[in-house]
Amino acid sequence: MFQIIEAAINHADCISNLEKDFFGKNDISYEEVLLDYKINDYVVYVATFNSECIGYLCASLICDELNIYNLGIKEKYRKQGYGYQLINFTINSIQTISNIYVELRKSNLAALNLYKKLGFEIYNERSKYYSMPTEDAILMKYITKM
Repeated sequence: MFQIIEAAINHADCISNLEKDFFGKNDISYEEVLLDYKINDYVVYVATFNSECIGYLCASLICDELNIYNLGIKEKYRKQGYGYQLINFTINSIQTISNIYVELRKSNLAALNLYKKLGFEIYNERSKYYSMPTEDAILMKYITKM
C-alpha cells in the first residue's frame, strides 16, 4: 500500500541513500535536518510502498512560499503516479502556500513534464547553472488557488 508520511529521524538513512541514488552524492546530513527541521522551515515527506521507503520530497517553507529542493522516487516505482501524489500531498497539506518554486536540469524531461502536469509554469532559465555536466536550469513556479 502506498503512503505519504511526514519524515522522522528514523527516515534519515533512507533519504540519504535515495539522494545518493538519485543525484550521485549527498551533501546534506538528513539526520541533522530531521532533528530540528520544523524550526528551520523545512518540509520533508517520505513516500512508502508496503513499508519500503521509495521516495521523498524536501522543501523549505518561508512565509507563504515553498521552495522544493529535492524530489525523487526509486526507479522501479516511477511512472506510477507516486511523484505526482507526493507533490499534490504537499500542496494540500500546507494551507498557507501561495507560490511554489522548483528548479531542475533542462534535460530532466520526466520532472519537467510532471511539474507541467501539476500546473507549474516556466518563468526563467539559468544558463550553465549546473555542473557535472554543465547544463542550464529551468525555473518553474506554481501559484496556488488559496
